[in-house]
Parts: sequence; C-alpha cells; structure tokens
Amino acid sequence: MRATLSGNNSLRSFTLNDKRLIAPLLLLFSYLVVPQLFGQVRITHYDGARLTWTNSIAPAAYKIETSTNLTRPWVELMSLPSTSEKTVTVDMPGTGEQMAFYRVVWSDAPVSNPVGTWIYEGYEGGSLTVRGTVAIASLQPFNSHLSFLAPAQPGSNHLIGEFSSQNGSFVGNTLRINLSNYQFSLSGQVAGDEMNGTWTRISGGIGFPTPTPPRIFSGTFRATRAP
Repeated sequence: MRATLSGNNSLRSFTLNDKRLIAPLLLLFSYLVVPQLFGQVRITHYDGARLTWTNSIAPAAYKIETSTNLTRPWVELMSLPSTSEKTVTVDMPGTGEQMAFYRVVWSDAPVSNPVGTWIYEGYEGGSLTVRGTVAIASLQPFNSHLSFLAPAQPGSNHLIGEFSSQNGSFVGNTLRINLSNYQFSLSGQVAGDEMNGTWTRISGGIGFPTPTPPRIFSGTFRATRAP
C-alpha cells in the first residue's frame, strides 16, 4: 500500500490495486496539529477492505459517502446505527469504480444555522496559511461572499482574494460553497458557532489542443461565528 498526504489535508490519498481513496473526515480534520474541535473524526486506517476512524463525540451515528469525482455530488454508500465506541471499524463494500473517493459524515449532529459572518482560518501542511471571512447572506437562494487574505506562508495553494458565490448548499449540517470559475470549493460541518471542514482547489485540466493534467490541492479550515 502506498499512502500520500497533500499538505495539512483532511483528504488522505491511498493507492490500492490501482484504486485511490481520498477520504475527507467528518468535521474534516486529519492532523493532530490542528486543534481538537467539536465532533472531530479522524480516519486512522484503510486497507481497501476495512475503514477505521476515531471520534470525540459518543454516542453518534455515521454514514459513509462516495464520489467518483470531487466536483460531483456525494452518494451515500452505507449508514451506520448510533454507537458509543470511540473507535469504529467497518467493512467497506466495493463500488465497482477504478477510482473512488470516500468520506465519513456525522449523520445525527445537531442542526445549526450557517447564515452570518464566520472568521476563517485555512491550514495547509500543518500550518495556518490563510485568514479571512466567509459571509453567508442567505440559503434560499444561496448567496455568499468569501474574503481570503494574503497567505501567512509563501507557496500556499489556497485561493486568495474576494469572491462571491451563489453556488452552494446547506444540507443537514454540511455547508458547501463552490467557486466554479476558480475550481475552488469549501465543504464543512457546522456545529453551533464552529465550522470545520476541507478546502479543495483543482488546477490544470484545461488547454488546447492538449489539456494539462489536473492537480488537486487541499487542506483543512476552521471558522468561528463572528460576534
């Protein structure tokens, strides 16, 4: 098994018999250097047949979702009953796809309201690289404004600048915002006045006559509701 990590990244990439697993975590954190936050889940093992994660909230119920492409919707693969165990291991069914992405979702988390302004911190490679704000004006229709300040460390792959997006959703406790023109997205869990998740940036994949190979950069973020 060959395992790779891209930056301070809640996306873990494993190559197993030509299959790749990229598994965002519930509340989407993967490193101990990021503060232990509300409801954190951390995937600790995957061998192509069994998936193991630890969590800080119990009892809790989880579901595993899959997608063949990070820009496409997630599909539920299995739903698990509530458990009081702090370490959970499940047998993974096959998807029949050569490449598949998986993530663990806390399915019975208390419902929260993301409308408002959030103080944002983006992490990459174990370090805080970007600060800013995420402002959600409304959910239906969806309307948001994102402001990312210059990176604290050179070489950050996080998007920088001011952006508005009407492409987003809030389902259960999961907030998603997509900036399609920049191939950048946020996906996170909202719990009270805290939001924890993953940012993803895709570059390349365009060009004529020969497109450049796409590259996926990702990291974690945390946000707290502004006073």
